[in-house]
Amino acid sequence: MTLDNLDDLEVTLMNMISEPTVGAREARARRALRRVGLFLGKSRARNEFDPSFGGYWIFDERNCVVAGCHPHPFSMSLGEVEAYVKE
Repeated sequence: MTLDNLDDLEVTLMNMISEPTVGAREARARRALRRVGLFLGKSRARNEFDPSFGGYWIFDERNCVVAGCHPHPFSMSLGEVEAYVKE
């Protein structure tokens, strides 16, 4: 390995360490919502053409949807969930 390759490897490793995975971000959002009595639901759709594919919604202990049901079920992205949690 040359010095340039080692520098590239170091930058790649630093990016991997500093950027949380989708699973970690989702878990963090679930914990934050649970603290205030809300829950995070994730679409189970496996068809990428389904409008709910990869989407989320937030619901309360009575299973009433609080956010993510308009214009279709599971319409929130993970970024939108994180923004909701920060409010």
